[in-house]
Amino acid sequence: MGWLTWLVGKPMTPKELLRRNQRLVNKAIRNIEREKYNLEKQEQKQIVEIKKVAQKNQPDVVRALANDLVRTRNHIKKLMKMKANLQGVSLQLTTLEAQQSITQAVHHATLVLRGLNRHVTYTFRTLQL
Repeated sequence: MGWLTWLVGKPMTPKELLRRNQRLVNKAIRNIEREKYNLEKQEQKQIVEIKKVAQKNQPDVVRALANDLVRTRNHIKKLMKMKANLQGVSLQLTTLEAQQSITQAVHHATLVLRGLNRHVTYTFRTLQL
C-alpha cells in the first residue's frame, strides 16, 4: 500500500474534497463574471459602432452589426444562467459541508454516550455487589 500511496497520493477526506470543489466552483464563477464583464464592454462598443454606421446610411452593415449584437446579448444571458447554476452548486456544497460536520458531531456524541453508558453500567454492577 505504501508504493500505491506514493504513486497516487493519500486519499482525500470528505472535508478536503468539499473544500477543493468549492474552490473550483468559486473560480469558475469568477471566470464567468470576468467574461460577462468583457462581453458587456463589447456590447457597448457594438452599440456605438451601429450608431456610427447608421448615420452613414448603410442598412446592410447595420443589420449585420445588429445580428452580432443580438448574439452577444444572448451569450451574456447564457453566462448569467451558468453563473446561477454554479451558485446553486456552491450552495449545495455548503449544505453538504454542514451536513458532514453535523454527522461528525453526532458520531462523536454517540461515542461519548457509549463510553458513559459502559461506565454507568460498571458502576451500577459494583454497587449491587
